[in-house]
Amino acid sequence: MKLRLKLILVGLSTVTLLASAELAIQHFVVSPSFVLLEENEARKDLTRCNQAIDREIHHLDVLCLDWSNWTDTYDYVQDIDVDAYEEANLVQAEWYEATNVGMMYIVRSDGTLAHTYLSGDESDDDGNLLPPEPTSNHDDLPRNQLPLDHPLLAVTDDADSAVSGLLMTSRGPLLVASRPILTSDSEGPRTGVMIIGRFLDDDQIQRLADQTQVHFEVLDASDKSPEATALLAKAIPSNP
Repeated sequence: MKLRLKLILVGLSTVTLLASAELAIQHFVVSPSFVLLEENEARKDLTRCNQAIDREIHHLDVLCLDWSNWTDTYDYVQDIDVDAYEEANLVQAEWYEATNVGMMYIVRSDGTLAHTYLSGDESDDDGNLLPPEPTSNHDDLPRNQLPLDHPLLAVTDDADSAVSGLLMTSRGPLLVASRPILTSDSEGPRTGVMIIGRFLDDDQIQRLADQTQVHFEVLDASDKSPEATALLAKAIPSNP
């Protein structure tokens, strides 16, 4: 065999070995490192999203506390100065829009609703809310009464008692907080429960995405679509 041919074969073999070694390093060393790095970054992003949602719930709880520990609200639930309270505090659609409140329930101790508001309720030309139509009722967001065993009513007469979190509803996920209605001095017994919520809709998700600089979506765990099913299949205890 000629020397030139031998040199070519040796060169090709060397290149092949180097390429194989590089591929092996990429596959067994570099690629896993990048995958691990991406997973760690994804976990950090997820943590930021969870923290942003938790902050929203905390803000709702603070707002709910402000309304619930108030003698005017305490009296209102007992049918004292009803018209004056509603005129001053409840009928202006602008307030709900400005505070991004999508749901407000003032519940008496027997579960009947002294006041309800859900985003989408209509208002007149002066911006005053109109009474909701009966057809606007939802099975899990009624306008007349809540069952006494409803989880949002599980508060006590203690001023520190509260229920908050994420509630799935027929209108989508709801960030929500509830507090016992007490006097301005945080004294009871409670006359009812104040519930304030914010729907985690597309607009709210976009606001949170802008805050966290993370694009994310919210899927219902009961969703049977192929995308949701595939994602849930990966969410196992060892890979939460």
